[in-house]
Amino acid sequence: MLTVNISDGVSITASVVVEEICGSSEITMHGADTYTWSPSIGLTETTGEEVIASPPVTTTYTIVGRITESGCSDTITVTIDAGQQLYKYYRDVDGDSYGNINVKTYTCSLTPPSGYVSNSTDCNDANELINPGATEICGNNIDDNCNGEIDENCSGCYEPTNLSIAKITENSAKLIWYASPGALNYKVRYKVANTNGWTVIAKITNTSKTIEDLLPLTEYACQVKSVCSKNPKITSLWGTKVFFTTEANKLGAIPSIQFEVYPNPFESFATISYSLTMDANVRIDLFDVAGQLMQQVSNENMPAGSHTTALNCSQLSPGVYLVKLQVNESSMIKKIVMIK
Repeated sequence: MLTVNISDGVSITASVVVEEICGSSEITMHGADTYTWSPSIGLTETTGEEVIASPPVTTTYTIVGRITESGCSDTITVTIDAGQQLYKYYRDVDGDSYGNINVKTYTCSLTPPSGYVSNSTDCNDANELINPGATEICGNNIDDNCNGEIDENCSGCYEPTNLSIAKITENSAKLIWYASPGALNYKVRYKVANTNGWTVIAKITNTSKTIEDLLPLTEYACQVKSVCSKNPKITSLWGTKVFFTTEANKLGAIPSIQFEVYPNPFESFATISYSLTMDANVRIDLFDVAGQLMQQVSNENMPAGSHTTALNCSQLSPGVYLVKLQVNESSMIKKIVMIK
């Protein structure tokens, strides 16, 4: 049964659609800017132009509609038959059992529809790791547990988070991370992936560091840790390991270069031979297979032509090494083996 009484003034009207399964009524108002509804029993909302009504008994609702600019108002009543009890559910996109209060649906079923939950306290429904049941992660600048505070109760020494790699070239890469609460400075370590032997850089006072003298087209692993106290020395654990691959050699500027190391294998001493088609700055470095710089052989401006440089490895242990010849902005690599 539907009864509508219209009073003088601004003309507002109501349209009612009865939902077949639950018996609830969708009421939509027309003609005004704002609406207020009473009584609240059986209503999903008490303001707005559209509500769902499912009262336990037949109920007459009074709706007041107003025009914001003029202040004029009109009042009507709508009588709605009894319907089943309605339950409100909230969209849970990320599947963490906490829903988005701004996206809801109503049904007379005790079981929520797929993708909806009865809890409406999620503050980020796009990330399953952020919800009221999560543990606050110190140093990530995120309200992980949805309590309105960021990194609360963080008084320990915590590893830096969100390590990322930028500006990767054939021989360098820039590491960037989030600040960690209480950190005085940071340490960075890196190595060629799947090898032993880290190279460590200490006393980094900002949240980024460019590492250099890397090998081209090589995969590296890197990590960052916080240093929170000097005396006694207190540090965090190493943060999440991140991998990156350097770019390939840029050989376009030196297509005709000749570069040899002989003899190979060798015992303690070898000769590096190279030729230039133009005057150039030449730098020669010796690395171990983990990418750690062992010695700088030479770094000078050289004229065009053929050149030789002595390589003295008498202070090093036998093993596999890499000789890097860099000419201006381009470079080449040779693998060499020193034997007893």
